[in-house]
Amino acid sequence: MYQTGAYGRIQHNKPSYSVGEGGRIVEVHPYGNRRHDKPQYKVEGETVYETDAYGRVKQQKFDIKNEESRSK
Repeated sequence: MYQTGAYGRIQHNKPSYSVGEGGRIVEVHPYGNRRHDKPQYKVEGETVYETDAYGRVKQQKFDIKNEESRSK
């Protein structure tokens, strides 16, 4: 996947992404080399998860709670 400008031209100075096996999304250099030092993501169904360099899903560092459930 490449980022494009308003006229549809590829923006080579912006990061591009590669979709690999198992739905893994990895940032790539302008020359096509994968950047494993940048955040990687995994798509499962309609949900996107951040993964480590080995493809394992990272755990969330915080818990999101619904305000309505606490007031009841």
